[in-house]
Formats: sequence, structure tokens, C-alpha cells
Amino acid sequence: MQETFDGIVIRSRNYSDNSIILKCYTKQSGVVSFIARGVKKRKKSHVMALFQALSIVEISSYSKNKLSELKNLRDIKANTFYKNLQFDPIKSGLSIFLAEMLDLSLHEEEENEHLYSFLESSFHYLDEIDDFANFHIAFLIELSKHLGFYPHISDYTCDYFDLEHGIFYRDDKKMPYMLNGIVIDNLKLFLGTKFVDSGSIVLNKEQRRKLLKLIISYYSLHISGFREPKSLEVLHSLYN
Repeated sequence: MQETFDGIVIRSRNYSDNSIILKCYTKQSGVVSFIARGVKKRKKSHVMALFQALSIVEISSYSKNKLSELKNLRDIKANTFYKNLQFDPIKSGLSIFLAEMLDLSLHEEEENEHLYSFLESSFHYLDEIDDFANFHIAFLIELSKHLGFYPHISDYTCDYFDLEHGIFYRDDKKMPYMLNGIVIDNLKLFLGTKFVDSGSIVLNKEQRRKLLKLIISYYSLHISGFREPKSLEVLHSLYN
């Protein structure tokens, strides 16, 4: 059967000398994987460019049935042309990191238009802005809301935060993942802050690094099989 998907590229990997497997988050069916057969043999650079991390594309595919785990890619074209997201070296590196975080976090093969809309609008915003030092922090915190483990903010004025349950406490409950201090204070700066206003939050390089480490630990406690992204060190080097 033939299907058409609006998708955001999460990962591409070589399947053979001439073919590529593409993993996308789609508007219609959540996570979907496609095989692009012979695409490298054709030497179509404009097509290969669409396989870059966070490309927003329209894909035509065919498969034996709708439930096929791997669909055959018939055609791919851009739904959006970024201005600099995939050309600016730092934004490009950030894109690779965010795509890997999505690869590790998104597993559902079902429609979620709210999540798709959030991802699409976020990457449009990243493409447009000049000050994006805090973007990945704000993005990952907001993404946790869509994934179902956003911190409980009713008591976020309290000093202690339990990563395992996402709850703030006034006193230290001596739980295994209870934390306090500057990194928790910095986390609270982002909670309840509109996504587009996060650029006004002032953090130095080390504070941002520690907060990102905290967020990755938070994800690892709430997503089965989550691991530290391989692109993390590349991101740190770019931000240095």
C-alpha cells in the first residue's frame, strides 16, 4: 500500500553500499522507519541533503501492509527549507545532538500531532534566532512535558528536587536521587518560563553544562533503555 507522511528526520544510517535507512518522527504515525534503496548510487546530492538531522520532509512510501516495520521510500521532498540550521556549524552540531536525544526518547508508533507540532515549531524557531545558548535546555525540559514526565511545579519554590519522581520538597527526604543547590536553582529558572523567553536566562558555560547533565540523568530515569548521547561531548566542544 502507498502512504504519505510529514516527518522530521531523527536518524539516517547506511544499510548497504547504496541504501540508507531513515528514522523519522511523523505527524501521521509517530516513529516510522524507511529504507531508501539505491539512493547513494544515484548521486542525487539534493536528496541526500534531506537526510540530515531535523530535516522537515514529506515522504511517499509503499509497503505490503500498513503495519510494516520498515517502509520503502518512494520519494522525499522538503516541507521546509531552513535558512541556517543545517549550515551554521554550531547550530548543525546542536541539531545532531537534539536528533540523537529524540532518537533515544521517541519510540511510539502512533499519531501525536501535538508533539509533532511542538517539534516542528521548535526547529523553525531555532533556525530563526541568533541567541540559542539555552535552546537545548529549554527544549528538553519542554519535551519532557510531551513525554509525560515534566517536573511537578506546584512546589517548585522548594529547595530539594527528586529526579526519580519529578517532585520538589522543602526538606531533604534522603532519597537516592534527591538533589539541591545551584543546579536545581537553575532548573527552576526554566520551569514555568515560556519557551521563547528562555534566552533571557543567564547561565555561564559550567552552569549550563551541569544543568544539561542533570536533564540527561532525569531522562535516563524516566525512559527505559535511555543512554547518554554519543554527541554530548561534541556539543560541549562546540559550546566552548
